[in-house]
Amino acid sequence: MTLLETRPIELNLPYVFTVEQFLHMLETDVLPQDQHFELLEGVIYPLSPIFDGHYAGVTRLTNELIFKLSSVVMVSPQNPIAIGERFSFPQPDLTVIRRERYTGKIPLPEEIVLVVEVSDATLNKDRTLKTLLYARHGISEYWILDVKKNQLEVYRDPHLEEYRSKKILLEGEFATLLEFPGVEIQWW
Repeated sequence: MTLLETRPIELNLPYVFTVEQFLHMLETDVLPQDQHFELLEGVIYPLSPIFDGHYAGVTRLTNELIFKLSSVVMVSPQNPIAIGERFSFPQPDLTVIRRERYTGKIPLPEEIVLVVEVSDATLNKDRTLKTLLYARHGISEYWILDVKKNQLEVYRDPHLEEYRSKKILLEGEFATLLEFPGVEIQWW
């Protein structure tokens, strides 16, 4: 073979990273420190910049959940969750954790009451990949706040890789959590 000859390179793309590899890349500055990332199904995704609608949605929901439920839950904004899979380390916009279940570490599904994604540019990924991931790992309740349509998608009853129940709330309709049905949450 001469220098001018080529041969195909066989690559198995995309490369699938483990959580351990992903965390190592974060710790050793392989990934830029001025950006944020999450690992979903072995693929590293940059997190979208935070714009007004996203900022307002996260802030409003965080404050409402803390105000209404602070005696029984902890609200963790924009922190990762451990979903027991080698290839995923998602970072939802909000995680609501039962106080008595919290271990002081990155929360596991059995500690989580609710996961919320506030979506604008990430809506497709949140409806497909993250819905599948959260359902597969038994996250009992998952909300997507669609900031462009100003509606709240409420997913419940995970089974395999989907939620059996999906409800869309419009502005003016209050949300309730499965574990706290008597508490109305104003999300808009």
